[in-house]
Amino acid sequence: MAKNPNLTLAGSDLAALLCSRVCHDVISPVGAINNGLELLDEGGSDADALDLIRTSALNASVRLKLARLAFGASGSVGASIDTGEAEKAARDFALAEKKTEIVWSGPRAIIPKNRVKLLLNFFLVAYGSIPRGGVIEVTLENPEFDAKFTLVAKGRMMRLPPKFMEINAGTVEEAIDAHTIQPYYTVMLAEEAGMVLNAVSGADMRIPPDELSFAIYSTEVREDGERPMIMDNVKPGEVVRLNAGTYHVVSNYGDVNATIRADIQIEAGKLTEATIQHKAAKITLKLVSQEGGEAIADTAWSILSGSGDSVSESVGAFPVVVLAEGKYTAVARHKDKIYQRDFTVTPGRNQDVEVLLQE
Repeated sequence: MAKNPNLTLAGSDLAALLCSRVCHDVISPVGAINNGLELLDEGGSDADALDLIRTSALNASVRLKLARLAFGASGSVGASIDTGEAEKAARDFALAEKKTEIVWSGPRAIIPKNRVKLLLNFFLVAYGSIPRGGVIEVTLENPEFDAKFTLVAKGRMMRLPPKFMEINAGTVEEAIDAHTIQPYYTVMLAEEAGMVLNAVSGADMRIPPDELSFAIYSTEVREDGERPMIMDNVKPGEVVRLNAGTYHVVSNYGDVNATIRADIQIEAGKLTEATIQHKAAKITLKLVSQEGGEAIADTAWSILSGSGDSVSESVGAFPVVVLAEGKYTAVARHKDKIYQRDFTVTPGRNQDVEVLLQE
């Protein structure tokens, strides 16, 4: 799936505009605090001045707390956040504004922070849709696993922010600025996700990167029975940017029959690291005159499966092949003579298979 073409801001520009947005949100209440202090200095009513300072300080505080969760790191990389914190931040924000009611329902859970960031940014989009106030209903379903967030805004003069609509589905007519960076960031969180693939052999033996490759397919099957390919020849450890969704991954270890397939789900705004377990091992073939002897050159090799089908052909003194677990027969041809030996592949256990001349 292609990345939204409207998401073009560099990281430094994104950070700068988000900082400007936060400053813009708090400069008004901070300025009001300063006005209250000046009123006190000029001998004005202490009650009026203190009320202005108290209200403005509360307004600045709730805005900063919401911004910390919606835009900030909120702890270490990969940290999780209690959805109860998000609920409190949203309720306090609306309470300070005194024009919108929040109806929040769903189980409370500790979930990856990027989900919380996405939820709160959708909340801000919904809040901006009812400038004269109203009701925002937030519903959380199964937040810990296959999360679903539903936000419903009700109010007079309701209208989704035009810039949000442009970025999400249309063409951006004007450059993104501090006033429109929040809807941009919302779309980015919703669309930007990634996958990093790795594999092990057996229980935990890491496979060398140059012996692995991955292909990513859609989970949908066409009428011809094939799946549409999204990306081929993906290397281990490579970050692949994908939209949120489920993908069919094919992992090949070597070039014979060690292939594993898996469906992997990518979550919005989250880098998914998947390690695929191959039930295979690396086999080195040798034709020798005695056990532990020198490998004999000019040998042609065939490997047969347990059912007698040919799975690999090679020529050399000690060819190396990767095979899926199972029973096999190694057949060596040297100077018009044939030698063979049965062997078993155990996952993660690399081994030499020696075929004796007299066998």
